[in-house]
Amino acid sequence: MLSSPVLVLSILLLPASYTTWYPTDLDIYVPLHTFHYLTWLLNNHGYSSVSEGAVNHLTYSYSKIASIYTFSNGVCMMDVIISKTSAAFSPLFQFHSTALMNFVSHDQIFCVYPSLTLHHLSLINPGLLYANCFSDKHIDALQKYVLHGFKHVCCANVHDRGGYCRSKCHSITDTDCLWINTQSLPQACTLLGHIFLQYSIVNVNWLLGGRVCSSAGGFLWP
Repeated sequence: MLSSPVLVLSILLLPASYTTWYPTDLDIYVPLHTFHYLTWLLNNHGYSSVSEGAVNHLTYSYSKIASIYTFSNGVCMMDVIISKTSAAFSPLFQFHSTALMNFVSHDQIFCVYPSLTLHHLSLINPGLLYANCFSDKHIDALQKYVLHGFKHVCCANVHDRGGYCRSKCHSITDTDCLWINTQSLPQACTLLGHIFLQYSIVNVNWLLGGRVCSSAGGFLWP
């Protein structure tokens, strides 16, 4: 189970002195085969499902989300996003910008682009454009993060930070990602064996894609 990438950004990663906004919701990501366990847990804590498959939530992804359930206890609400893959966090790599590509589990904090995120910088994910599903809602979402202090930058402008070209294929076990084991800080955890034991997957790879960086033509499909 993974909590909201927004929660990670505002509370666990970004310095409090530079964060002037607060999270307003909670998103939990699960693979389909564990959804019934989470439903049982939420029901036992007074939550019940109030909606399923809200289309407007697909603002955040275009292919890896199987369905979305909203749960409420009468006071608080949370969204449960069911991944189409065995990796609960697969949809994160299709978000509209790199600022949201983070998650926290019961003992891990993960940030895909730490040198950008920790400095309030973000690359826009062009995959939505090439999938022909970029909408006004995505523009509103990008603007929201501008109001939260993020600056959307061009790929060529962050090459000096290393490893962040959108034309480069990444994986959750490469050295450009940030893993923090909260049980034994500041241990970084990127061993394939540990990833498999934690999430029942060997690895996850992604590519932001879009027009090849520094090229007048050609593009990479994510």
